[in-house]
Amino acid sequence: MLEYHLLFHSLTSPGLVAESISAADDDEARSVAELRLLMTSGVASISVLKDGITIIALERDARYRRAHSSGLEAFGSGCMPDEDVSA
Repeated sequence: MLEYHLLFHSLTSPGLVAESISAADDDEARSVAELRLLMTSGVASISVLKDGITIIALERDARYRRAHSSGLEAFGSGCMPDEDVSA
């Protein structure tokens, strides 16, 4: 298994939140990141890093961003990982 880091870019706060994952390859890491983006509300985008280099960047579409910025819950609830790496 390879180690990857997911960086979560919030819609509401300026800092980044990081999560470490293990995956068999880049495709599996992408699948995990896609699921996390779909299941975690309040996240604008996720970057997947391997060896400190961004290899994948995923973003929500504009419809989700508009709905979230107007206070609507577009895709249900979710949670953010809690390691703040903005410092």
